[in-house]
Amino acid sequence: MSQDKNSDQPRLRAQQHEHIDHTSTYPQFDYNTPIKYQPCIKISLFFNKRADVSYDHFYKHWATVHADLTAASHAFKKYNVLRYTQHHCTPDMQARVPQLGVAILDYDACTTMWVRDWDDMVAFHASDDFKRMAADCAHFLDLETPGGLRAMAGQDVIVVGEPIPGVDGETGGVPSSETGQGWRC
Repeated sequence: MSQDKNSDQPRLRAQQHEHIDHTSTYPQFDYNTPIKYQPCIKISLFFNKRADVSYDHFYKHWATVHADLTAASHAFKKYNVLRYTQHHCTPDMQARVPQLGVAILDYDACTTMWVRDWDDMVAFHASDDFKRMAADCAHFLDLETPGGLRAMAGQDVIVVGEPIPGVDGETGGVPSSETGQGWRC
């Protein structure tokens, strides 16, 4: 039985990356260079505000009361949570996203926590302190809508910018100053 050579093409592409002929501007991005993952695991949680809570109250409560509960948590230190950030996706910023020609990720907020060991994050989420923080979430988060709370986890690869001292490893990327930018936010 003869097999059409082209029928294997999708299967082969799924099994291996098709290398694109490219001459790198920066040697650290040469195709044969190993990927330099940063040592921290980042867990990002995406969520929405409760329908009966204003945006002002949602962001204010999250940035004050909930932030304090989190930072004061004994489990936060015990389980080596190195960094906790809040990404406030305000309506005015969400309204700008279509200018980029991409679909909006339909969440009001994202929180990110960094750990060096996955088991620490699992233990932190199982702690009594975390349960108290989760109880506070009922005051401002929509926990009733299916899919209202989503997560992703992974490790950074620094492409442009410097590593965070004491958190990241070696950069692997291009310093901000080389791209003509630097820290200007």
